[in-house]
Amino acid sequence: MQKRGIQLFDNASRSNEFFSVGRLLFMGWFFHYFPFFLMGRVTYLHHYFPALYYAIFMFTFLIDFFTKNRSEFVQWVVVIAALSATVVIFIFYSPFVFGFEYPAKELASRELLARWKLYNR
Repeated sequence: MQKRGIQLFDNASRSNEFFSVGRLLFMGWFFHYFPFFLMGRVTYLHHYFPALYYAIFMFTFLIDFFTKNRSEFVQWVVVIAALSATVVIFIFYSPFVFGFEYPAKELASRELLARWKLYNR
C-alpha cells in the first residue's frame, strides 16, 4: 500500500497499535513470569514456557517495529544478527540443557549469574 501512496493508518494510530500490542505482550509476559519470581522454591523450565512465548513474541514485535522503516539491508542485518546471537548462546549453554560428561568445574566460566552454583567449591 505504501508503494501506491495509500496510507491506511496515520502516525497516531500506528503509535496506538504499538502501545496496544506492546502492552498486551508485556502484560502476558508479566502475569506469567511474576508469580514464579515471587516463589521461594525451585521453579522448573515448564513453569516459564508461557512467559517465554510472550517474551519471544515481544522480541520479534520490537525488531519488526524498530526496523519497519529501515532499508531491507538493515532489516536483514538485524535479523541475521539476532539469529546468530541465538545460535551462539544456545551452543554455549547447551551442556546445561543436554547434560555433560565432564566435571562441572570446566563449565564454571559459563555462569551467567553469580548465584549460579555449578559445583561445590
